Amino acid sequence: MRSGVAGWQAGLGDRPDVTIRVYAADDHLFFPGAGPSSPAEYERPQHVDPAVVADIARWVTAGG
Repeated sequence: MRSGVAGWQAGLGDRPDVTIRVYAADDHLFFPGAGPSSPAEYERPQHVDPAVVADIARWVTAGG
């Protein structure tokens, strides 16, 4: 069994209706970060990566 992105790519990579995007500079909440996440990261206000917001907006306006 594969985990993480490799698992999703293996399972969905051949579907033309699926696009997998990786935002390497972001954590699992799409906040900028480096290294393992810590509970303290949830306590400070942050903004979702603008590239993620733009990609979601394009997907929604294209009809998902």
